[in-house]
Amino acid sequence: MSIKEENNSVWKIIESFNSLRNDIAHRLDINKREEKIKSLAKLYWVQVELDPEKDDWMNKDTNTLLAGIIAYLIGFLTGFENEIDRFRSLFDLLVKSEKGLSESSSNNKTT
Repeated sequence: MSIKEENNSVWKIIESFNSLRNDIAHRLDINKREEKIKSLAKLYWVQVELDPEKDDWMNKDTNTLLAGIIAYLIGFLTGFENEIDRFRSLFDLLVKSEKGLSESSSNNKTT
């Protein structure tokens, strides 16, 4: 994974999941909710390269499907967070090195 993930298609799944979550939290329209679940499932199936016709378990239980999608998104976001932490560590190391060089240069000028 890379920090440059803004075009990763998983973000579309996250956006779709968030829209579904908002719908569940703030609206009671069952038909719209079912449409959003189907849309979310299609995005997920494409991302993980699963075929709902062959992998029949995905069509039987909405809760299992949503749990699988949530687990997938948690894994993605955890990996993304780890990359950010790694990037931050490298950045901090560069800043520390730059400060050390600046201090060394200043000490050389005063002696």
